[in-house]
Amino acid sequence: MSHTDAFAAGGSIANGENVTGTVTGGQIDEWTFTAAAGTFIEASASEVGPNTAFTPRIDLIGPNGTDLAANGNDIFAHVAIPAPATGTYTIRVQQYYVTGPGGMYSLNLAQSATPFVVPAGDEGGPIGNGQNVTGTLVRGDMDLWSFTAAKGTMIEASASEVGTNNTNFVPRLDLFGPDGTDLSANGNDIFAHVALSAPADGTYFLLVQQYYQNDVTGTYSLNLAQSATPFVVPAGDEGGPIGNNQNVTGAVFRGDMDQWSFCASKGQTLEVTATDTGPNTAFVPRIDLFGPDGTDLAANANDVAAQVTLTAPADGTYTILVQQYYQYDLTGNYSLEMVGGSACGPIFSVSSPIRVIDTRTLGSGPIAAGTSRCFTVAGAAGLPNDVAAVVLNVTAVGYGTDGWVTVYPAGQSVPQTSTLNFDVHEYAMANGAIMRIGTGGQVCVNGGTAGNLPGSAQVVLDATGYLTADDLQVLPMLSSPQRLIDTRSSGGPIPTGTSRCFVVTNTMGIPSDAAAIVVNVTAVSYGVQGWLTAYPNGQAVPATSTVNFDTSEYAIGNGAIVRVGSGSQVCVNTGTINAAPGSSNVILDVTGYLTASGLAQMPMLASPQRLVDTRTTGGPVAAGQSRCFNVAGVVGVPSTASAVVLNMTAVGYQRQGWLTAYPGGQPVPATSTLNFDTTEYAMANGVIVAIGSGGQVCVNVGSVNGVAGQSQIIIDLAGYI
Repeated sequence: MSHTDAFAAGGSIANGENVTGTVTGGQIDEWTFTAAAGTFIEASASEVGPNTAFTPRIDLIGPNGTDLAANGNDIFAHVAIPAPATGTYTIRVQQYYVTGPGGMYSLNLAQSATPFVVPAGDEGGPIGNGQNVTGTLVRGDMDLWSFTAAKGTMIEASASEVGTNNTNFVPRLDLFGPDGTDLSANGNDIFAHVALSAPADGTYFLLVQQYYQNDVTGTYSLNLAQSATPFVVPAGDEGGPIGNNQNVTGAVFRGDMDQWSFCASKGQTLEVTATDTGPNTAFVPRIDLFGPDGTDLAANANDVAAQVTLTAPADGTYTILVQQYYQYDLTGNYSLEMVGGSACGPIFSVSSPIRVIDTRTLGSGPIAAGTSRCFTVAGAAGLPNDVAAVVLNVTAVGYGTDGWVTVYPAGQSVPQTSTLNFDVHEYAMANGAIMRIGTGGQVCVNGGTAGNLPGSAQVVLDATGYLTADDLQVLPMLSSPQRLIDTRSSGGPIPTGTSRCFVVTNTMGIPSDAAAIVVNVTAVSYGVQGWLTAYPNGQAVPATSTVNFDTSEYAIGNGAIVRVGSGSQVCVNTGTINAAPGSSNVILDVTGYLTASGLAQMPMLASPQRLVDTRTTGGPVAAGQSRCFNVAGVVGVPSTASAVVLNMTAVGYQRQGWLTAYPGGQPVPATSTLNFDTTEYAMANGVIVAIGSGGQVCVNVGSVNGVAGQSQIIIDLAGYI
């Protein structure tokens, strides 16, 4: 064809736009747009009447004037090619038969890897993981939808005909990558489906159009599922978290994909079963199980029950995808059960505590008073490389003076706080803490001594869990610990048998809507044996303890997560042995907080509850022995909980030793939860422990040099995951 004909109309056309025009005789309309090399260009011109004898033709002209593609000879003209170069492209629309009657056309343009517009009254735009959207297509119409994906995640998308009056409509679906490549396409039936592993990080595009460009209008439902990616559950649909041994139900129609997620530790045996619950006997359920890295680990379909069983290859979040195996025009009802994993929370609890750092074996020696030493935690001892915060048990040992240890994120200045306090009367002291990871994936430990005396301490860091960057949206950690309350400088000591309440929100980085705080509670300057109990304002003083103190120690602290009560306050009550007169000063150092949405994933009890006290049930546990306790399904903890937030206390011992808490069914780890010494009447420590087999947490008693001994055990429950 000669390009010397009259150019009558046209203009610019944007990605996703549809424009209309009329051509007669030898008239040619020109429409221009820009494209980058490699992006996929798809354009269509359709006869939109009323002259059904009109046949449009389109030519795609490249930046250098070359006619790259042409099509016509029907009521629908279509071209699709990758752009050979970056520049301005031209679409020419004219009559295919020059001597034929003129007519009206609709021109549609779709480009991959390019921002697009959604015309008023049309469909398209962003689509989220788990979302289903609907649209309507006329001949030549092309709807663009976009989403982001990380390399290696599994992408599965389906477009289904959902109309009630046009069974001749057949959807076609194309998936374009971030570089514009058409990665996968499918059509030729009432159900179009694409599935592949994302080749790169970036923005992906889904293009929905008619496969047969008939003179029909078709309605479609577009569904997107991505592995290893947070997902939404549309209103009225099914999906979400699933716990161990939990049974959930759902229904899937043609093209529908329900996503369920759970957490598991490396080495756990996982079993997932989807069962057809009727009444539609033609329904066949299919399940896919995706790993934390997005890999499709296993898939199965069966006309009665689809089941997959495997050993978890890594710690992290797993995703179950349930859909129809045969995408019939029916709705199938299913029940889904998962065994072996647990519902996810803002903290991932490792299958068993792990020792991350022990300066006694590193060769670098103890940490001197007034100095800091930083340790790489991210990627160490089995922790992920992308860990953003870590749940630690911090132990000081081998010291010769009274003092303290302060743990803080690398890259921050040493905060005016303490993580644990130690005293020369004890052979070792421990405390739990949740700490943000700093620069270089490190946390730092600073040593301090009472009176600034020369001294040092060996330090042991044991990890029981961790948080990712996404988890920090639920349980935000401050950039560095902050001192919230110190009664030594404000208010004075709290007398025995009384409580004092403190405003803990809207200060020191804690927002006004904080629902709970992550805090280190320290008792100091007391003259009697006793304890402190932290609890939400507005609640009665619970029959529990947060930290125990003894006259042999100058100060002692304990980590806790405490719900914020009425008036945005947390209260502290002082108790003493035999109600002896006395008092204690109180220090509250805060490291993070939970919002109301965080409490939905990590519920904290209205007030702490005593779960176990071997002094009244079971008697002491001998050194070298373990005793396991039911924690799931008791005292408000659901049977599907994956971990518990505890305060553990040792009391009634006659030897130096330690307690180690660990999940039921696991071997005793080479770690410690708390250390006790005969100079104290009791020792406590806060800990988050994964729930093991049988819904149990076990406690092992150890003794220095393996000497005979025993200890009573108290377990107070604060919350669960």
